[in-house]
Amino acid sequence: MGGVAERGSKAMHRELIASERLQCEGAITENYLEAPSESSFAELFRTFTPQLVAFFRARHCELSLAEDLAQDVMLTVHRKATQVLFLWIYRPPVGLRLFPALVNC
Repeated sequence: MGGVAERGSKAMHRELIASERLQCEGAITENYLEAPSESSFAELFRTFTPQLVAFFRARHCELSLAEDLAQDVMLTVHRKATQVLFLWIYRPPVGLRLFPALVNC
């Protein structure tokens, strides 16, 4: 019986960590969209680039290609920030889904 309770506790702990991570990522994203700056983009870049690299590596990309693709994605995010901000203002959930494919990574 203890094994079942322990597994349930571990699952709840993982869910809590994932929830906290999503809240932190959401705050970083919101900070960048509300006040785009070099420092807010750097924080966004530090947060999401490793996840993007992992995403591309999981799809069998070489490390150098995965890093290049991640940089391309982040550059596109930076260029499109004003469009995303417009959507954020009028439909907030869209802003929370900047990286839907990465939520489960």
